[in-house]
Amino acid sequence: MILKLALRNLIGTGLRTWLNVIVLSFTYVAIIWTQGLNNGMLEQSSRAMINADVQDGQLWQENYDPLDPFSIDDSFCEIPNFYKSLDLGLDYVPIGIIRAVAYPNGKMKQILLKGIDHKQKLINLPTDFLKKKKDLIPAIIGKRMAKSSQLSKDDVLTIRWKNINGTYDAIDIEIVKIMKTDVPSLDNNQIWIDFDELQQMMKTQNFATIIVLKDSEIASNIKEGWIFKSRDYLLSDLKNLVRMKTVSSSVLYGILIFLSVIAIFDTQVLSIFKRRKEMGTLMALGMTRKNLIALFTLEGAILGIF
Repeated sequence: MILKLALRNLIGTGLRTWLNVIVLSFTYVAIIWTQGLNNGMLEQSSRAMINADVQDGQLWQENYDPLDPFSIDDSFCEIPNFYKSLDLGLDYVPIGIIRAVAYPNGKMKQILLKGIDHKQKLINLPTDFLKKKKDLIPAIIGKRMAKSSQLSKDDVLTIRWKNINGTYDAIDIEIVKIMKTDVPSLDNNQIWIDFDELQQMMKTQNFATIIVLKDSEIASNIKEGWIFKSRDYLLSDLKNLVRMKTVSSSVLYGILIFLSVIAIFDTQVLSIFKRRKEMGTLMALGMTRKNLIALFTLEGAILGIF
């Protein structure tokens, strides 16, 4: 009986009931959607970074600091002999990084020139295009780099760098691939060439700046000059960024929940004063105080279900 009466009262109020339902529904959907967006962004970005860069961890040359470009000049170290017994390109991938200057379309641009083995299959980069087929050194860049430098496929540009002996040299390279990547750290102001080509340019042999590892367990066999960076450490900046977004979203959650509380308050509490005659009539017909409280409580619950 009370359930039927509660349903009849809600339907009888007409537009007010459905406005409350819309407000509550908007609040729930907005909170779930925003939280899902933050979690989805973290999941997708983490997956992209793991597949294209992080894997199960990295070895960094002890002087290497990605936030200090001047440290890169001293960030070359010989790859440990232990890794020669592993499968290059599947178990580990060495990457050489040097500072260079590119001259796209007659302009000067500071870049990071990175060398990676064109036969590697460990990280998600189109390194197959780095296999040399012409006299010019093949190179790949990202879409962000191509847009900022106004470069296109098959463009030729000059690169100037300083080798390990401190001597400046220059060479022409050809853009053979413009890749699309969700990891900005592999794209912004960066040009990728084959690892062996970079070794020849730097007058080094078997030297690298970082080593990407398929399994972090092999990081225990490192020698002096290398520091292991775990996956959690490499993803910490991304997680902190998403955590900050989640905290800022809490302000929105609070506003939406406040609106919902106001809607329920208006419906359930303020309506009591407007329905005093109805309450008196119901009590005159024999409804007890307990049943009357149950009626109004049930109306609020049904609004939540709607």
